[in-house]
Amino acid sequence: MDGAIKLDRLIEFGKENNAPGLLGGYIEEQAFGPDQLKSIAALPSKTQLQAMLLAALQRPISGFVGVLYQRLASLLRVLNAIAGKKDENDEQSPAPDDHAIIEE
Repeated sequence: MDGAIKLDRLIEFGKENNAPGLLGGYIEEQAFGPDQLKSIAALPSKTQLQAMLLAALQRPISGFVGVLYQRLASLLRVLNAIAGKKDENDEQSPAPDDHAIIEE
């Protein structure tokens, strides 16, 4: 478990049970005052920070994929419109008569 989470739970426990506040503490052989400990307790956990980093890295990639998808969809709409016009033109023009005799 992350040390900041433990510290956060200790602060919450003190508030819920009317215990005296933190006066200070040691983290990795370094002394911290009560305000510094509260700041450390407010930090997100390591897994939350990793998730935030991953989301920040993923946003531009998903935006790029969205732009590519929109361009492809536009191209497909244009091609479908062209194919529809070609079909309309084929239906309107008379079919060639295979038995017609061409006189010169």
